[in-house]
Amino acid sequence: MSRHEFSHRSLSYCSSQSRGRRVLTNGLTFVAWLATVALGLIAFYALRQMAFGLFALLGADMRTAQVAVMWLTLALALAWLAFVVFSGEYHRKHVGAPHAVKLFGVTLAIELAIIALYLAL
Repeated sequence: MSRHEFSHRSLSYCSSQSRGRRVLTNGLTFVAWLATVALGLIAFYALRQMAFGLFALLGADMRTAQVAVMWLTLALALAWLAFVVFSGEYHRKHVGAPHAVKLFGVTLAIELAIIALYLAL
């Protein structure tokens, strides 16, 4: 076996190793993104329920609370949809980058804080 053949084989092996790592990283990124989307929906529900509770605490009549929460739900739905699209594209372009992992952490912290607050009330 010549030196050229050996280097070609080792490059091919390294390339398949990095390809496998890339596939794993992309898969983990997708799963983490799906988790933030799912937790975002739960946080969305929690914010909606807390808004109803706030209106009840303030003594608002049921009709006013329903209309206000309907508009809040629309605003939250648009914000959530924009977040899903933005974060999906961002993480697709920056797979495995430290700042992308940090964004996952911040996102999870915010969503879990909202859910914890809802459960504590």
